[in-house]
Amino acid sequence: MSLFTPKVVISYPHLYTPQMPPQPRPGQKPRYSAVLLFSIEMDEEDQKLFMAMQQAALTKATEKWGDRVEEMLKMEPPHRLKWPFRKDNQKADGSIKWDSTKYKCFINVWSESAPGVVSRWADPNDPKRRPLKITDPGLIFAGCIVKASVNPFAYDQTGNRGVAFGLQNIQLWQNQDVERLDNRASAEDEFTAEAAPEGALSSLSTSGAGTAAAGGVKGKALSDLFS
Repeated sequence: MSLFTPKVVISYPHLYTPQMPPQPRPGQKPRYSAVLLFSIEMDEEDQKLFMAMQQAALTKATEKWGDRVEEMLKMEPPHRLKWPFRKDNQKADGSIKWDSTKYKCFINVWSESAPGVVSRWADPNDPKRRPLKITDPGLIFAGCIVKASVNPFAYDQTGNRGVAFGLQNIQLWQNQDVERLDNRASAEDEFTAEAAPEGALSSLSTSGAGTAAAGGVKGKALSDLFS
């Protein structure tokens, strides 16, 4: 059974092309993965979702190791039980991973199967009004706000013990007016523009613009996904 995360900020998204994990063990396969950052400030609904994730992780650990969990969490590495909610905030080069005044912790989520990726907005062509599928990898970048469905699991492999979260699906919540974490500027911000002569823009029109015109307020929101 899947759990739903609160609204989180995604970093290192590999949602469309799997990557080998760092320092892979023999037999490991490429993974779809992401880092999910949990904000310090959460509304009441997101707080409940975050607490449910913590409880689910503890339940999985207890099912696997019983009343030894508390003791194992206090052990010195490499014997310590690895907890999925991480607070380590320093890269190998000494630089900071994330802003500790904004985020309280993060988790790594992964799967060997491709996750589904959808918008928060309904697909106007779907009679059931299900979320619009997102097929363009460029729409989800480090700094976007997303929700995810995940499943907790316990592992114990040659002394490497802990609890982690598998990645099921991702829902893009916001990719406009967000702080990019990859320090990449948008093309619109880097280049200047000239007034277009008559007819010059006709070859650049997209079906997304047509959807916006036909869809009113929701169509306008959908067009943001294709801008």
